[in-house]
Amino acid sequence: MKRLLSCKVSNPIELLYAKTCLKNLFKSHHATDKVFLELATMELGTNLLKYGSGGYLWFLLLKETLSIASVDYGVGIQNINTAKQKGYSSKEEKSLGLGLSTLCAHEAYQLDIISFSKHNNDAYTGSVCVLFEKASALGAMCSLSFSLYDSHYNGDFFVQKGRYLFFGDVSGHGKKAASAAKEIVNYFYETTFSAVAVAYYFKALHHYIMEKYLRSFVGCIVEMTEKSWSVYGVGNIALLSNQSGKYELLSLPDGIIGETFRHISSLHFDRGSHSHLILMSDGIEVKIALDIVQKMDTVAKESLMIAILHFAGVHDDKTIAILS
Repeated sequence: MKRLLSCKVSNPIELLYAKTCLKNLFKSHHATDKVFLELATMELGTNLLKYGSGGYLWFLLLKETLSIASVDYGVGIQNINTAKQKGYSSKEEKSLGLGLSTLCAHEAYQLDIISFSKHNNDAYTGSVCVLFEKASALGAMCSLSFSLYDSHYNGDFFVQKGRYLFFGDVSGHGKKAASAAKEIVNYFYETTFSAVAVAYYFKALHHYIMEKYLRSFVGCIVEMTEKSWSVYGVGNIALLSNQSGKYELLSLPDGIIGETFRHISSLHFDRGSHSHLILMSDGIEVKIALDIVQKMDTVAKESLMIAILHFAGVHDDKTIAILS
């Protein structure tokens, strides 16, 4: 998943501008029902103005298909199921007449709502609404990454080679961090890797970074099979797993590849029908992320990612990947 554009919506003029941006995206990106997405943009944007005291509309690409998310830090929705009912409104002002129920009724699209409110004694408030094509959210894994200040340079990375995934966070941010991330990823692609010799691989990569005077990083490699995930890594990468029936926070041993580390971890997880493994860089506040997944793990993993980045993201490059 990739965020193509973030549009601030604090007044009707900015909402109309967001709709124009969406139309421009239609020129280069696929959408099954363009008219519906335009109407959805206006409805979600109107809700931001009415209930969220403004917020943002995100236009995203999910498997080459356009999707929309609205995010805010407003009062939140007390009852999500009620909000999806036809004719529901907690305001007396006239609206577009669509309502969230209409967005939920489209056969090709799914609307997920994640919301927190003071009424429900939540520690933070706001809402995330995610509208996407149902067929585009059927993969076994997804990821989303935001760079600091939405720049073109991101020191986080998440790539795949065969059954191996490589997730990492280069120190710092900006052009130098992005350049180091590119070299580290190229080393991963060009080097033969085996889970049997994973400790040797990380040591070799450690020396490569030092010899090339690259920025150091923390990260892990995940080996995927039909029945399990095996995670090998070091440093400040957070892992959330619902292996025991509820989500638990796990961590890798202290260390920084390219500076100093003693050993790597080796964690193993069963890959069941309802199992999730979530990887997060240090641009995400893990305690808030844990709270979100414990309360809202019934929504699609793509929606969960967006909610975590919105509510738990901090001032840094930030990346999340969810395996299922």
